[in-house]
Amino acid sequence: MTGHEILPPVAPMPGEAPEKEPPQQVAPIPGTEPEKEPLPEVTPNPGGAPAENILPDVTSPPADDSVSDATMPLIAEPGPYRKIANLFNPHSWLPFYADLDEIRTDPATIRPGLTLMSQNHLSTLISTVGYEYSEGNHYLHSGITWKGWYPVIDAEIKWGGEQLIISDTSATLPPENPGTDLQLNLSIYDQLWFARGKFRQMVMPALYISYRNRDTWLSDENRYDRDVLTLTGRFYFSNIFRTAYRDINPKWGQVFDLQLTTTPWDTKLYSSKSYARTILFFPGALPNHSLSLRVGRENQAPARKHLYRNKLPWPRGYDHNLVAEKLLSFSADYTMPLFYPDLAAGSFLYLKRIRGTLFYDYSKGVDIRNYADRSFHAGPKRFCSAGSELMADFYLLRIPFEISAGIQAGYMPYENRYFVNGAFSVNIYGTVLGRER
Repeated sequence: MTGHEILPPVAPMPGEAPEKEPPQQVAPIPGTEPEKEPLPEVTPNPGGAPAENILPDVTSPPADDSVSDATMPLIAEPGPYRKIANLFNPHSWLPFYADLDEIRTDPATIRPGLTLMSQNHLSTLISTVGYEYSEGNHYLHSGITWKGWYPVIDAEIKWGGEQLIISDTSATLPPENPGTDLQLNLSIYDQLWFARGKFRQMVMPALYISYRNRDTWLSDENRYDRDVLTLTGRFYFSNIFRTAYRDINPKWGQVFDLQLTTTPWDTKLYSSKSYARTILFFPGALPNHSLSLRVGRENQAPARKHLYRNKLPWPRGYDHNLVAEKLLSFSADYTMPLFYPDLAAGSFLYLKRIRGTLFYDYSKGVDIRNYADRSFHAGPKRFCSAGSELMADFYLLRIPFEISAGIQAGYMPYENRYFVNGAFSVNIYGTVLGRER
């Protein structure tokens, strides 16, 4: 082996880390010397530290615009936040009109139309604007909820359609120059939330003030009484078990709702009305199954010249034009998921779940008026229905509220007939937006 031969690298022994290969050096050509690169001058450290530990000076960026925008950090300039200029922030819409609080208890309140929703970044102002088409009439809705103070203030306006006229008989002369129907609602309430383990409690005292420019015929005075102002006091309490993503209803839960309604300036026309309802949730036989029981009582006796509409729902399959002076209601629902298709049609539709429900409804009313055929039934009368529902839970047009639609069919034993109806509801407290409630 000559002195000019290069030996191959020695392979490391098994289990031994390989040595770092040194950089290859090129032998100089005889008679020439490579140019030596001058070393940078090292400034001695005043503190006596080794020179290799001295950090280089940080050079400031050039004063000109030679640095491109891509290399500069994008940091927004801080500025004052003006609350008045940022009160409205539209974020969602619905391809129909719906009062988001009413559809929780009465899905039949959904109407054709449009709903726009807005909420500012501080979540202190929530506003809605809607258009409703119902029974050949056009209605405009506007609502504002202010949470910047204590308590919460909620104001709503509904304008459109013909002015409501209440008379004893069709022979009564209508009022002169009837106008457009106008309704004003003001709600003052506060929601107090508590948490204990896996349960969440909510206590809500509330006061509702409602005005309507309707005309009511007074037969004994031979004139119309214009306008009515209604006051309602409410106490609401709920104790709900935290729900999982696939839960249709809470596994455990208790809801108590008490209300008292009166018309202090129209006591000759209306008596006071008391309302009480309890909802109990229980787990079913299998996971994600649930049993819910609802019991309610409503009383506005002794009735005077006019009645309030009942807040308690009548059994499924019956006409909602029934109004009773006293009403007792009971219902039982057993709800179960059937399967999860998990199908999506782009951004238009997402089908989440198919579920079924077995239900039983019972009501007992006293002194019942049917405003559809203007009939009256004195004394008590029982109503009952039993059947099933087949519902699909889906999201439409990326709207964050879960929509449920399907059919319900059942049998009414007191009427000895069957019924088949469509069913529709919107769940706003069990979906993406309401997951933390």
